[in-house]
Amino acid sequence: SSGINAEYGDEMKTVNIKLMDESRKNVQNMFVARENEILNEKVRVLEAKVHSFYEESIQHSRELNQLEVRQEAERDFNVTHQQSEMSQLNVQVANLKKELQSRESELKHCKDEISRLSCLSESQASKIKQIRKQYESSNDANTQSAMIIQKKKKKKK
Repeated sequence: SSGINAEYGDEMKTVNIKLMDESRKNVQNMFVARENEILNEKVRVLEAKVHSFYEESIQHSRELNQLEVRQEAERDFNVTHQQSEMSQLNVQVANLKKELQSRESELKHCKDEISRLSCLSESQASKIKQIRKQYESSNDANTQSAMIIQKKKKKKK
């Protein structure tokens, strides 16, 4: 009787270890999946920012073009008014160019961040696949262990 208990005890320990490993892998899967959700949300936010920056850049470009056209038209007017107006327009053009450069820099940063997050997301997806394979092989091993235990029980009876 004690020999049987020892034999089943060892098998139960093995099964318990495998079940604990499986539980740990399931918890890892949940964390990886949550990290993926967070990364995907960050990508969506950054894509929205990129779109917004793109729209603003178009608007700034239009304003810049309008100001440049207006500058050219102003050159035909009398010199005193023209100089005053030109000075103001030049300041506006310079400010818009600075703003446009700033937005383009932010746009590039967002695109780089999207690229980085996409790579992270692909890496996380790869980890999930790997953990699923481990989980499936662990399930196969657990099924085989259970069948062996049942066979031994039937033989002992």
